[in-house]
Amino acid sequence: MDSKAPVISIDAEKQVLGAMLLSKQAVITASEMLVEDDFYYQGHKDIFTAMLDLHNAGTGIDSITVVNRMKEAGTLDEEQGIIYIVKLLSSAVTAANIEFHCRILIDKSVKRSETHIGLSIQSSSYDETAPPLAAADKIIEQYHSLQKRYERQTFKTFSDLMQDSFNTVMSEQPKTLIGMTTGFTSLDEMILGYQKEDLIVVAGRPSHGKTAFGVTSAFLACYATKAPVGIISIEMPAKLLAERILSGKSGVSLKAIRTNNLADYEKVQLIDTQHEIADLPIIIDDDYRMDLPKLRNSVRKMVVENQVQLVVVDYLQLVKTAARSRDEEISQVSKALKELAREFKIPVVALAQLNREVEKRGDKRPVISDLGGSGAIEQDADIIISINQLSRYGIEHYDDGRPTRDMVDVNVMKSRNGATGEIRLRNDSNICRISEIVGGEWNV
Repeated sequence: MDSKAPVISIDAEKQVLGAMLLSKQAVITASEMLVEDDFYYQGHKDIFTAMLDLHNAGTGIDSITVVNRMKEAGTLDEEQGIIYIVKLLSSAVTAANIEFHCRILIDKSVKRSETHIGLSIQSSSYDETAPPLAAADKIIEQYHSLQKRYERQTFKTFSDLMQDSFNTVMSEQPKTLIGMTTGFTSLDEMILGYQKEDLIVVAGRPSHGKTAFGVTSAFLACYATKAPVGIISIEMPAKLLAERILSGKSGVSLKAIRTNNLADYEKVQLIDTQHEIADLPIIIDDDYRMDLPKLRNSVRKMVVENQVQLVVVDYLQLVKTAARSRDEEISQVSKALKELAREFKIPVVALAQLNREVEKRGDKRPVISDLGGSGAIEQDADIIISINQLSRYGIEHYDDGRPTRDMVDVNVMKSRNGATGEIRLRNDSNICRISEIVGGEWNV
């Protein structure tokens, strides 16, 4: 790659402008965060300036008003400009990630400014007529201005926070769910859904259903809301994940699907299901060589290019790092996942494997200390959920006398902002379906 190529992100520039055409709030956010020179392409600068002019004048922003404003300013390319602006609007899917895309533009803009300052220093050093350090004050001033431009305001006054909370409480109706649905009503009632910026760790021993739970939850959330979701599957290939989802939704066994040993009615079920779910925005990355840089890049691309609102990682201990010990490695991955949730303002669900200590315990029930490197995970995670099947330990009945067969215990062991407790879900392993006990269907 040419090291002298300008640092730009054409996709982020398009996303910001498209979001501003979609949402008044996006216009407000972009106008507060960006300046014209944060855009690299002159055409994008002109469109942004036209939108700001309209916003400041209290005029609504759409493709027609933007075109008219650019005509007035003499910045419209009559042949290509109108078509391009219409394409920006049609290509924009959501304005939900406007702040993140603005940060990308600021990052690129600052990098370009750093390059410019560096070239100024180099040019000054070759000017023999200038007194020593003649350009130093000017360069320091430029760097201070640049630093101020880049630094993000992170402190907030208590009075502003109180006013925001009061306004929210007084203006909105009561809610039973304030985050992305987990796909399970009983779990939503306990934790109020997956919250933005939260790291949710779902842990279990091998073959106890943690992958089935994670994939099912991602699918049901996407199906219910039509919001894009991402799955980073380090353990299982994407094709198998798709077949498991197809099996769970259709009710046709995974074995029959994989062996193509299907009755006629099952073929009809699969065809109907395929037509129903084929266009769901589920993005899967199944790179089995996943390390921390790849993980960060994968989540970043999912958010920027596909606007995902939830990411599931399967599973935490398989992400490779350069750490010298296992505990240090788990700590690095756990911290990175929490940072990704905060940075992209999405919930991140990380599946994790429990150690064998649970098998030595008489009641076979997991506790938080059964997580490898549990000190780091417990510190970083906002919610920790264990997935457990007592029937796999030969325990046939619960304490209340009910059978454990085909049951999964979902225990919320930690919830930073909600309740803890245990629920039971039904596990139809032959069709890869985890569901509420009542009905046993994916009623979404």
